[in-house]
This record gives sequence, C-alpha cells and structure tokens, in this order.
Amino acid sequence: MIPSFNNNVIVGIKFNNVFNWYLAPKILWALNLDKAQNTDKIKYVNLINKVRKNLEVLNNENFNEFLLNLEPLKLNVLEFKKNIKEIVNFDINFIEDFVPSIFIDVDDKIFYVIKPIYEYFVNTIPSKWKILDDDFLEKIDPKYYYWK
Repeated sequence: MIPSFNNNVIVGIKFNNVFNWYLAPKILWALNLDKAQNTDKIKYVNLINKVRKNLEVLNNENFNEFLLNLEPLKLNVLEFKKNIKEIVNFDINFIEDFVPSIFIDVDDKIFYVIKPIYEYFVNTIPSKWKILDDDFLEKIDPKYYYWK
C-alpha cells in the first residue's frame, strides 16, 4: 500500500499515551462514519465492515477495539523507514507521498489533519473534539519519525 491523498493516508494515533503509525484509506479515520462521504463508504464497504464493524462513532470507550481491528494496518517503523529509503533512492519525487496526513490524539480529543484533506474530515469530527489543520509533526516524539 502506498499513501496518497486520494486513498491511503499515513496516520499517527496516540491513545492511552501509546503512539503508533497506520496506513489505511482515509474513510477509516472519519471519527463519525455516518457523516463521511458516501462514495468512499461504498468503495470501501468490505474494509469498513471488517475494521469498523459497528463502531459508527469512534470515542475513548471504543477506540481500543478499533485499534485491535486495525492491527494488520499498523506500520513497523523500522521496516517502513527502510522501504521508504529504497523508494526515495529510486525516485525522489515520491518523498511527499510519505508525509503523515493525520495525527489523532485520542487522549486530548484533537484531530490534526493537513490542509489538502482537511475538508474531507471537518464534518466527521464529534462535537467534543477539536479538528486542527496545524502542522502536527512537532507534537510527535522524534523517536517515532520514520522520515529521518
């Protein structure tokens, strides 16, 4: 799976002070699936049923179940870093494809997203959450950087 703004995105998740990277279609990251784009819900119906199951709205109570379902999509940072280096050494134009697009801080209820896909998510965030289109990389511990 290669990331792209149209389909798969790289997402950092902090939940119970544990951080991990994931790579999956952006539809999975809509915290309120009912408000996500119908075309993506149709396109990814099998994946949604497998990963989201009956988790229409993600929250602190059910996020752990969601992460357990996402386990096959979790990135091994060392392996991912090695793969990126091989791809970028082949063609430097791919480097932008590997920039993280989303950081979900479940502990603080903040959904960070980069501008090109901000509009996709703005209506899918529950009212008790904040959505920000800030540069979130400095909020991630450098030990989790796979691009350096």
